[in-house]
Amino acid sequence: MKKAVGIIACCVVVGGLAAIGIYSRMGKEELSVSAQPTEILVAAQNPTRGDLSKTSSFIGTIQPDESVQVFPKTSGTVLKTYFEVGDTVQKGDLLYEFDPELAQLQYNAAKIAADTQLGSGYDGTILQAQAALQQAQIAYNSARTSLRNYNNDTDDELIRIDKLITQTETAIKATEDEIAKAEAALEAGDGRVTQDDIDKLKAELKQHETNLSMYNADYRDAEDDDDPQLQSLRTAYKNAQIAYNSAKETYDLVAGISREDAEKVSDANLQIQAKQLEYTKVYSPISGVIEQKNVSDNNLSSTGAVAYVISNKNAMTVQFSVSESVIANLETGDQIQIENAGQTMPGTILEISTAVDQSSGLFRVKASVDAENALLHTGTTVKLYVTTAKAQNSIMLPLDCLYYDAEQPYVYLYQDGKAVKTEVTTGITGEDQVEIVSGLTDADQVITTWHPRLTDGAQVTVQPAGGAASQPDNAQDASDAPSQP
Repeated sequence: MKKAVGIIACCVVVGGLAAIGIYSRMGKEELSVSAQPTEILVAAQNPTRGDLSKTSSFIGTIQPDESVQVFPKTSGTVLKTYFEVGDTVQKGDLLYEFDPELAQLQYNAAKIAADTQLGSGYDGTILQAQAALQQAQIAYNSARTSLRNYNNDTDDELIRIDKLITQTETAIKATEDEIAKAEAALEAGDGRVTQDDIDKLKAELKQHETNLSMYNADYRDAEDDDDPQLQSLRTAYKNAQIAYNSAKETYDLVAGISREDAEKVSDANLQIQAKQLEYTKVYSPISGVIEQKNVSDNNLSSTGAVAYVISNKNAMTVQFSVSESVIANLETGDQIQIENAGQTMPGTILEISTAVDQSSGLFRVKASVDAENALLHTGTTVKLYVTTAKAQNSIMLPLDCLYYDAEQPYVYLYQDGKAVKTEVTTGITGEDQVEIVSGLTDADQVITTWHPRLTDGAQVTVQPAGGAASQPDNAQDASDAPSQP
């Protein structure tokens, strides 16, 4: 009997626990349904306007704004140098000097030659040229007379033909020049020249060319004469004629130079030698610091070798290279930041190249270093921070407002109680804001909060400013959870 009562009691307990379990599940489902939000609460705001910029980093090289390579203007043995690398020099300081002995000797020789030429030498030169011309004239006349006597007191046929050839060649050159001028005038619209004029000149040219061909044939026939004495006389005549023409050119040249002109020439030669003597001293062309020295005492220095490199470090610059897409956003006067060995200093863009560097495919940019007493060495590599993109008075949105669909950015607008998916084009992106280039207006209301059921066309409710944030679909207040048994 007690066993039966125990079994009944046990069944009652099990049944009670089952009932409690069923009740517990039913209560949780009903609670979950009752906690499900019926509204999508969102926050919305109009876009703002503002400025935004993008800063990029580059590597640059420090260079002095003024740097010169010093080349000597003469060659020779270095007598003494006066400055070393690292020394500061002023413009006009004597850097080094050559041994002046050779230059001094050359100057002395030029002065003696000038004094001689301007004395009896000047008149003597003219008299000498005149005497040479007279001798050449006598030889020429003698050779011509001998040739005429051999031809029974008549001019030699070969010489006569040779003169005709020379005259015809001169006529051909003159006619060709006239044709070229006439064609140019006709093309320019000069009414004084007609095509008939040009055709006549061309016909005249053709006749000259025909005559030249005939004279050359006659010359070859006359030259074939096998009389050896006649050939010898002709050769002597030609040689005498060449000598006479050469002597006459020399005399005309000497006689055409007046004493005043001779003095000028002599003076110029003397000045050249004086300059060579002056060039034995090499001076600094600028004020600055000596960065290279390639000469030393008692060694040779030549005009083609750099002796010194001097830089004015009072004005330092930095040079760097950028791509074509970056250069479009840079302007002279833009500010940059220069970082070197933990030191940051400002700079200003001075020059922007308009031609691409063929070796790198980039564009060179030069900027000043706007810092006094900055410890910068030529050739030092520094890091630069440059504003490479700017947005001014542009539409701005918080980054959290953006969504992406296959890399296409979009936002949700609040319109007539609904969320409307709207594609946008973005520009510069900052830390927490992004520039909107297109797709929005200042009057649009952009939904700025996220919700799991926020989709295109969804019914939404804009919560008042400062209201509670919307809860996700599975939100549940812990106080509503059933208690544990």
